[in-house]
Amino acid sequence: MHLSTEEKQAIFEKYGQGKNDTGSPESQIALFSVRIKHLTEHLKENHKDYATARALKMLVGQRRSLLDYLVRKDINRYRAIIAKKELGIRKLNRGLLRHKRDKKGVLPRGRLFSSFSIVAAETPGCPARPGFFHSCLC
Repeated sequence: MHLSTEEKQAIFEKYGQGKNDTGSPESQIALFSVRIKHLTEHLKENHKDYATARALKMLVGQRRSLLDYLVRKDINRYRAIIAKKELGIRKLNRGLLRHKRDKKGVLPRGRLFSSFSIVAAETPGCPARPGFFHSCLC
């Protein structure tokens, strides 16, 4: 890996509670973010490196899992890590989903929608109540 021990300790000291704090979610998220940036730069030059692309997707998923954990356990710590712009993490809104319709009120063609979705607001012509799972593609 491209990071030396000193660089990792600097990351842990800056985002964690000390240079030996390797287990806190904040320090792990920061380490994953640095690795993600490195792999992204590598893939810009070597776009056919599928093993690295897979590793990048796995790292993004692990970081997302840690961010979801922070949301569940301590929302203030989540907001603090999101506020640090040098990590390049964007807030992901995983709220209630709603159907996207075009101007005529028809679902766009060519897009796959999940068979189960959550209705956030009254969708015209949908028999389901807002906030409940349903399996129509209304």
